[in-house]
Amino acid sequence: MLESLLKHTNQFELVHGEYNNPQTKVKITPGLNYKKRKYRPTLSRVLTDLVAVQPGNNPDLVNVADGHRMSSKTPSGVEILASMMTQLGKNEDMETLAPLSIPVSTHGLGASQLCLPSWMKGVTDGWRSALSVPGMVTNVHRDYWLVGQVMQHIQGKKLWLIWPPEEKNIFQQPWPLLNERGVEHITELIETTSNFLVYWCEEPATFTIPPFTLHAVLTFEISTHSGVRVCSTQWMWEIRLVGKVLEKQLGEPPEGDSEKEEWIHWNRCLVREVAEDIRLWGKMDPTVAKKMGSEIGELAKLGRRVLELASLNL
Repeated sequence: MLESLLKHTNQFELVHGEYNNPQTKVKITPGLNYKKRKYRPTLSRVLTDLVAVQPGNNPDLVNVADGHRMSSKTPSGVEILASMMTQLGKNEDMETLAPLSIPVSTHGLGASQLCLPSWMKGVTDGWRSALSVPGMVTNVHRDYWLVGQVMQHIQGKKLWLIWPPEEKNIFQQPWPLLNERGVEHITELIETTSNFLVYWCEEPATFTIPPFTLHAVLTFEISTHSGVRVCSTQWMWEIRLVGKVLEKQLGEPPEGDSEKEEWIHWNRCLVREVAEDIRLWGKMDPTVAKKMGSEIGELAKLGRRVLELASLNL
């Protein structure tokens, strides 16, 4: 992956520190935003949240060796932490799992009380954190469809590859397989896309990414960051673009039986995820929603269209 980056330096922008590009709407600012200075976000607070995870409450586990999601694994937070410690001890005989979605509690990271950047207005939900170990690489993935995120890098050294949602980056990707593909897909995207960001992160920082932003992360030392879902009208252009993607994906199913079965499975997951994003928009203050007017109408229309296409084809 790193070799491929060196060969294609003209296709991306290298970022280290503050970044603000109105065209991509990806913003990075030094420092963390939180209310209670006495309880600043730290690795120890993330670990407090992790050990509180009970068996069966899957915090979105990934296999460190290949970057694949491990949805069938349901260990406790203590077991996950023990697995990660074996990776630090270079025990190659044991499978190492890393959590990408640790629920935030008031005894852990939640004590700091997250703040949105002062320039951002929106409704938030689903504040969670991630913990990674040296050598870990996530696959290329998007977290949400119709909501963006505010991320806070708390500790560690990471290399983020970020593909802002643009038509030339979005429509050439095999969405039914994207989140299930391994880290080898990163090299493919580096070689076939342009106008993406390579962000080196080692100091505490806050950054925002629009809906449907593809990204992958390479970890160089024990690291942790948090993220919260945000619905905001400043991302309506990106949401309209996602609507085009959904129309294309939920159109006519493929003809082959195995391909159609996979297509149906993936689109059922898609509908659940989109419905969850629309529910967050529904939490917006009625006064704010009234001011949004046509934008809220567009979201409602998009939601109805997704459900209509799903009922026709699934």
